Amino acid sequence: MYRNAINKQYGLSVSGGSDRSDYYFSLGYFDEEGTTIGTGFKRYNLTLKNNYKLSDKLNAGISVFGTQSERSSFMTDADAAASPINYSRNANPYLTPYNPDGSYRYDRDIDGYADQYVPFNFLEERENTDYTLKNHSLKAILDLEYKASKSLRFTSQLGLQYDINKTEKFAAENTYFTRKMREGTRYYKDGAYRYFLPQEG
Repeated sequence: MYRNAINKQYGLSVSGGSDRSDYYFSLGYFDEEGTTIGTGFKRYNLTLKNNYKLSDKLNAGISVFGTQSERSSFMTDADAAASPINYSRNANPYLTPYNPDGSYRYDRDIDGYADQYVPFNFLEERENTDYTLKNHSLKAILDLEYKASKSLRFTSQLGLQYDINKTEKFAAENTYFTRKMREGTRYYKDGAYRYFLPQEG
């Protein structure tokens, strides 16, 4: 369920200029493996800054900052059965995750839904579900500075920011998450229990 996490970080920056203008540019990449297998975080950064001396009294600057990040994990249900912290403390220590034929061994101790048994295997859940949170951010800042005299300056700043956040969740039909959702659609009709969602397979 857990692993030794490795974090990787890379950066590249370039700067230069003259007596009339200067610039700074940088790119960054960060990759963090979660200590829980199946989780992680990635981020890309972009920074661009330019300053200009338009005259002896007027200076201008523009900065652009861009970020793209993605946090990934697996799905967890409302009763936190798929939470590794919760499951590792409550699981039967003699329960093996696989049957002798290599198929998943399901934990009979998981509550399920409304007293109905729902097959659960932690490894199956981790390998067949996905939860991703994506963020895109772009910010621009414009600066102006006017030197009226040695002791008097006027400054102005305008900033614009644009953000997009996306959440993606996926659970295959052969997962506890989907099986439990199906149990929630059970209803009684014509002397038998029926489901709005079809059976897996």
